[in-house]
Amino acid sequence: MDLARQPMFRMLQDRMGYLSERQKVLAQNIANADTPNYRPSDVKPVNFSEVYRMQQQQVRPAMTQAGHLPPSTPVAKFAVEKDRRPFETAPDGNGVVLEDQMLRLAETQGDFGTTSTLYRKYLDMMRMAIATR
Repeated sequence: MDLARQPMFRMLQDRMGYLSERQKVLAQNIANADTPNYRPSDVKPVNFSEVYRMQQQQVRPAMTQAGHLPPSTPVAKFAVEKDRRPFETAPDGNGVVLEDQMLRLAETQGDFGTTSTLYRKYLDMMRMAIATR
């Protein structure tokens, strides 16, 4: 049984990848808090329930012969967007507000913890179902 093919596992893995990418971007913003004319960035939010629904509707190719290459799905990167008009700007043109970035970072950390707990619980549930057979 390939757990990567299970929709719930795939969705949780995608969510954790999104949160990891967001943490990198936010850490970059904090690291550049003293850089003149730096504009903070953030990862564009993704509606994961919509992505899940669209994946369920896609037609997937199948291998019909043993010698064929297995089908692959393209890996989408998450879009990073610059904050065009930050609500506060330093005299040197820097738009990073450390309090805002730290709040976003804490939110991301909490979301990652919740997602990893869901992943672990779902994995435990699968193990329990397999053990009872």
